[in-house]
Amino acid sequence: MKQIISFVIAFPSLSAILLLVPLFALRWSFVIADRKRTKWLMLAPVLFKSIGILSLCISNNLSRLRPLKYDLYVFQIDSFFGNPSFHLGGFVASHHWILILLSIAYDGIETAVFGSFVVYLYLRPNAETIQLVRAFLLNLIVAVPCYLLFPVSGPGFAFRSYPALPPLPLVPHMVAIAAAPDGVPSVHTSTALLILYFMWRWPWGRMAAFIILALTVLATLGSGQHYLFDLICAIPYTAAILWANNKLSARSAAQKKVLEEASKFS
Repeated sequence: MKQIISFVIAFPSLSAILLLVPLFALRWSFVIADRKRTKWLMLAPVLFKSIGILSLCISNNLSRLRPLKYDLYVFQIDSFFGNPSFHLGGFVASHHWILILLSIAYDGIETAVFGSFVVYLYLRPNAETIQLVRAFLLNLIVAVPCYLLFPVSGPGFAFRSYPALPPLPLVPHMVAIAAAPDGVPSVHTSTALLILYFMWRWPWGRMAAFIILALTVLATLGSGQHYLFDLICAIPYTAAILWANNKLSARSAAQKKVLEEASKFS
């Protein structure tokens, strides 16, 4: 039992897949009238996890293209806010149960995305479900050029002293870090913001999304993965993703209307 609990804590999203997919397979066998949606329930968590692993592999290999990072510059910016990632990291490190909770929250963001997908699959039209999935995909894809343009790895990778502050004063300069340059923007934060956007229409959805966002903010800062600057940058980044997604949705709707009009005359 201890091994199972340790596995769930270490890999919450994978644990969710191992639990849910067999349950959905049983549902597919017994609830014949709803097999189409059940099929998506089986496939979606595997697809989301696969995409997450792929994006992680891509970001990890980006360091070969951008070995020099801007971490010291971002650290300087965060100094104006009191370097919250260091202080929060120290607090989390001294409270084991909080460390476990935030670790689950950080890895479990994929499960939260799947939860949003399930809600839309059952409560909203197919067009809106497609719009939701496209937004989350854009969120991952557009981040890659951002990482290349402004590579930042995070305080836990840039400073050996983390969560203790490094010796000051510190002169900002480019520094070689082997870790992935996936700091700006914080995609975990932008994902949580997208969940909040799509779940906003339901009071219970807003409450759940706010909890996910709060845990994500604490996890990204307290784990040393991100600076506060990364999270702030995630706000306009998320707005840009939603703008692009809405444009694509409007274009798809216009094309569909044209095809429908053309079919009337064929």
